[in-house]
Amino acid sequence: MRCRPEVNLDTDIPYWVPRNIFYTHFDQDDFRCRESIAVRPAYLADWFYTPEGGPTRFFLPTVQLISGKTQFINGRHRTAVLLPFLEKLPIAVACESGKAAAWVDKLGLDSFSLDCWIDLPDLPILSTLFTRPLEPTVSDDRTDREILENIDRLVRDIALKGAKTIEEVEAISRLMTEPIEALHLSQRTMDVLTGAGIKTVKALASLRASELLAIESMGRLSRNEIIEVLAENGLRLRHGEYFHVPRGVS
Repeated sequence: MRCRPEVNLDTDIPYWVPRNIFYTHFDQDDFRCRESIAVRPAYLADWFYTPEGGPTRFFLPTVQLISGKTQFINGRHRTAVLLPFLEKLPIAVACESGKAAAWVDKLGLDSFSLDCWIDLPDLPILSTLFTRPLEPTVSDDRTDREILENIDRLVRDIALKGAKTIEEVEAISRLMTEPIEALHLSQRTMDVLTGAGIKTVKALASLRASELLAIESMGRLSRNEIIEVLAENGLRLRHGEYFHVPRGVS
């Protein structure tokens, strides 16, 4: 798959990171903090965008340097998907400070232009990477009417307007009742959310984007992490409601 790279900020500089450098000089505890090692070999559709009249662009994973260690701003999951396939990973470094630039120079990383082409492995592009196990919650001897009534109730109660199957609705429904620990967010983001009294997935996913940004100490790092994790689980913030992103190849 050939596309052009994209970054979130002008100060995010793209570099080619050899796999051995990634393992030895990037903080692996931070990389693994959301269990991003065990992933499906597939892309999330939100990782790409195609401007009108232009080629498809891929949002690069982005890291920053904190106290001499790397910390992902976004893209742990993207990195885990690409890691088995690429000898050199396309990763952006937030170079808002001279320390980050000096660290990059010390490693001898090669930068590249946003106008260049990058070759990514040919993998399916999905609307959600949600893979939570679908545990049975009802007996197998339900009538068709009972199944339809249950779907209608769940869709009405939890606003999963795009859900296509009873298993998918019930799986997301269970996720919404779980504590936010089920999302495997970083400790910093967890502290910010619990400090704001947000303790369940449902409470988090019910926020408007503006309400999320208004939370005290909610910085760019935590904001991007929350949006990315919700998307990976089939949920997005929009107009004060959460809604389900139906599974399938885009």
